[in-house]
Amino acid sequence: MTHQIFEDENIYGYQGLTIDIYFAAHSAYCFIDVYYDEILRNGPKFYLEPDNVMNLLMPWFPNNIMTNLHEFKDCVKRDEPDYIYGECVDCFTNTNEEGKMTGFRIINCDLSTSGFKEFHKRFQSLIIMFIDAANFIDLDDPSWRILYLYEECRIGNKNKYCPVGFCSMYLFKDITTIARISQFFIVPFLQRLGLGYKLLDATYNYLKSTINDLEEITVESPNKIFTRMRDNLDISYIIDEPYFAKYELFKGFTDNMLKIARLKYKFSNEQARKVYEILRCYWSQSNPREYEKFMLDVKKHRKAKFMVTPLNLESNKLLQLLQMKQSKSKGCNKYNFEERLNLSIMLQEEVDKFVHTIQSTLRHIQKSFKTQ
Repeated sequence: MTHQIFEDENIYGYQGLTIDIYFAAHSAYCFIDVYYDEILRNGPKFYLEPDNVMNLLMPWFPNNIMTNLHEFKDCVKRDEPDYIYGECVDCFTNTNEEGKMTGFRIINCDLSTSGFKEFHKRFQSLIIMFIDAANFIDLDDPSWRILYLYEECRIGNKNKYCPVGFCSMYLFKDITTIARISQFFIVPFLQRLGLGYKLLDATYNYLKSTINDLEEITVESPNKIFTRMRDNLDISYIIDEPYFAKYELFKGFTDNMLKIARLKYKFSNEQARKVYEILRCYWSQSNPREYEKFMLDVKKHRKAKFMVTPLNLESNKLLQLLQMKQSKSKGCNKYNFEERLNLSIMLQEEVDKFVHTIQSTLRHIQKSFKTQ
């Protein structure tokens, strides 16, 4: 994920180049050590100066980079691992594969707290190396909200805390407020332990409990892993709602389903529909007749969606097909049989792709379901 720092992920001019980057566990102060075997003085680009590695790194590690190891060690010694920025909104324990139990705290960080902005600028540098196309937020904008995840450990008779992740949210205010989750990060060595699920759950609860006019919670450009986690959490919220019971789902997506998803859980329209489709797909799989109805329902919805918002060139072709089928005019005769067949196949492929996505999600979240 270093293409933003180094163009094409290449560094020119060195033999045996190594870049070591260290972060202090609590304060996130950064030490960078760059060393190499030799600088290349000949070759196809001998007329070019070697890349200045530190100059390329500086914009992405903007706050107090250290290049002196002794200075960094002294900084670590002066660290205050018992201090956290903000107030605890949730705490829990987690047990790893070896049976070791660790405590975690989720902290609501106030951007006005002295020292927090500088700390976050240091810690957020990590996302550049682990999140594709990541960027930094404007901490001077009061519409940002940030929750931090801290790992808790006991050293001697004191509790020590280390930041291991965060979630940033932006509040769009008009008549009501829409909250958009912008950045969501857990350090790699603590991923796949359920910590992201806990942080996302706390984020939902924090937004719903602190923003009185909250209309919906959205997510900016989620990847597949985050999407599955979000779907899993949303299903855990909605699965016991009477309107989402098994035989209610077989009747199709209703206004009551949308109303409960939006008003109580702050889902977007699209996410409410998706949760319905995942649940209906699950309950229909063992019933061929109901599964056929489910597929027809998905196809109908996808057609309507394309009619309103064609997403790309392929969707524009689908839109042509849908408009052609609905028209009774002779003008539609310009579409020959082969064109109509190809467009029909494209529409079916879109539906199959969407259903495959739902089924893939189901394979990862089966534990959320229980017999009804």
